[in-house]
Parts: sequence; C-alpha cells; structure tokens
Amino acid sequence: MRRESKPVTLPQDSLYETLEVSPNASPAVIRAAYRCLVQLCHPDKNPGDASAAERLSSINQAYAVLSDAQARTRAVQ
Repeated sequence: MRRESKPVTLPQDSLYETLEVSPNASPAVIRAAYRCLVQLCHPDKNPGDASAAERLSSINQAYAVLSDAQARTRAVQ
C-alpha cells in the first residue's frame, strides 16, 4: 500500500528562514543555500537523528517553492 503525503504549506517567511536566505536572494543563492543545507542535514550523515530527516523535508519543501519562479510569486501574494 502506497501512502500519499500531503504537502505541508509553510508561511512565506518560514520558507526563507528554512533556507537561511533573504527574500531578495537570487536563484543562484537559493540553490547554493539548498545544496549546503542538504549536505549538513542529510540522514546519511546523521544516522539515527530523526530531527535531521524532518529538517531535510522542510528544506526540500522550501526549495521546491523558492526555486520555481511562478510558485515563488504565488507564495508572496
């Protein structure tokens, strides 16, 4: 049986805070921050740490919105 995960909506300020970037950050800065944070919080580098997996999930959700120009403008409105 396959479980479908429901996307968690994060407040706009929280998206930028999650990736530790400013709201005026360029796509290149957002991508660099994402890649850095993913390496730090990856569950393979933090075995047995459930909070690392949760943090990685939040980082992925924030990046999914902020890396897409259309989704980013929708989230701002």
